[in-house]
Amino acid sequence: ARIDDGYGLSLETVRRLAIANVLPFTVVCRGSRKTTRRYPRRFADEFAAGTIRQDAIGADAAPVGANDAGINVFQDQAVEAADILITATTSSEPVLYGEWLKQGCHINAIGSNWANKREIDLSTLQRSYLIVTDSRDQAREEAGDLIIPANEGLFDWNRVYELSEVVGAHGPQRDSLENITLYEGLGIALEDITTAAHIYKLAREHGLGQELHILP
Repeated sequence: ARIDDGYGLSLETVRRLAIANVLPFTVVCRGSRKTTRRYPRRFADEFAAGTIRQDAIGADAAPVGANDAGINVFQDQAVEAADILITATTSSEPVLYGEWLKQGCHINAIGSNWANKREIDLSTLQRSYLIVTDSRDQAREEAGDLIIPANEGLFDWNRVYELSEVVGAHGPQRDSLENITLYEGLGIALEDITTAAHIYKLAREHGLGQELHILP
């Protein structure tokens, strides 16, 4: 399930997400904070009409509805059934509540890049067995999801691990299928540089692309 601001992410974009290439999906739900946004509906309509191939992600697609007050009345139901959740909003207040989470779910919270904004509530942090981010130092500057409760004395930064610490075999891991895990994604320049270098290396190895001689 994905919760966002209702802008133009299509199913074609979801198809390209790395997460769809490593985990089998059966249903993909998308909800918007804005009742006026048309994209969650288009998201499912494109799929139903065959505009986007089902085998692209091997799943059904469904929009999450909102009422006239802008409240996603089915959002909690979609979250309660979700194994993987993505929040990608510019919200100043939580759009995801820990009481909605099922045991064993994983959350990618990628929209909170401001110290004074948050997408997830305190109970989401409290229920998360493992909390990971790209960089703790950067999170202390940008991750409102963590900064706000920490400043209120309700969250301990020692609970946060860096991504580099958990990808190795010796890093902290969930020890039960019922553990809830949270990735607070901020993005750092080093990730972009490393990805670009890897793509460039593969392109050279396979003879793809065209070299541009920009510098004299």
